[in-house]
Amino acid sequence: MSKTVLEQSAKRLEGFVGEYNKAFLSKNFEAIKEAEENLTKELKVYKKAASDAVLYRLKGTENPVLEAVKQLTYEVCRTKMVKDDNGNDCGIELVVTDARIDLVKVCEYCGLPTVWKYKVEKLALLLALRAAKELKIPASEIKVMNYKFKMDELARKVDLGETPDSNNQITKAIQSIMDEVLPGLGKANAHDAAYMWMASTRAGREAKCLKVADARMAHRLFADVANRIVTKGRYTVDYKMEKAKTEAKKSEPETVVVPDENAA
Repeated sequence: MSKTVLEQSAKRLEGFVGEYNKAFLSKNFEAIKEAEENLTKELKVYKKAASDAVLYRLKGTENPVLEAVKQLTYEVCRTKMVKDDNGNDCGIELVVTDARIDLVKVCEYCGLPTVWKYKVEKLALLLALRAAKELKIPASEIKVMNYKFKMDELARKVDLGETPDSNNQITKAIQSIMDEVLPGLGKANAHDAAYMWMASTRAGREAKCLKVADARMAHRLFADVANRIVTKGRYTVDYKMEKAKTEAKKSEPETVVVPDENAA
């Protein structure tokens, strides 16, 4: 039975990893460079093959977008440096990681409408403008942001209402997109709006700077929200936990001091 493109690519990746490790151990820098170049090219081939396989499978389902929203991710490979017991680099290995399913690509591949993508991009702008207003950015700077924010010009023309000052307005915008992408498959609520609003901003590299979501991140956040809606799931919070405390060492057996009866 012939192997799939994905299986063939995975086999080649394993071979290039072997070549890299052999060159690394022998400190053959020319061979290392060649293996790195081969790995870089093959990883691109593998990722495309993995994406194509997902799209092909989704197209065969009754509702490709719904299945994509439920699945959200698919497995791809990447390389990771391996260290010895002393913490020194000793080669690389292939590890499995997750890639996000692009809902727009799913629609394009399956011949489904993609006009809704402009609403997602416009929502990204509105959320960014809200962040600017919350931080009391001068109106003149917000005006510049309004037309300089990177997005498709067709998205800029979409009417999703004014800059959302409340989660209720964001909820309505999310529902408007849901009604086009997955009509009749669930209602957005305040939790969805809160998630999209909070997840659309994070601290920037510079002090006192807030980084807002671009169009690509907005699509990812919308997919998260759509998944929550159709699966009736819930949101979680990720935080750094205290390390598990080890049991206190057992104390030495207590020494019982017997009074000396002859003591004064």
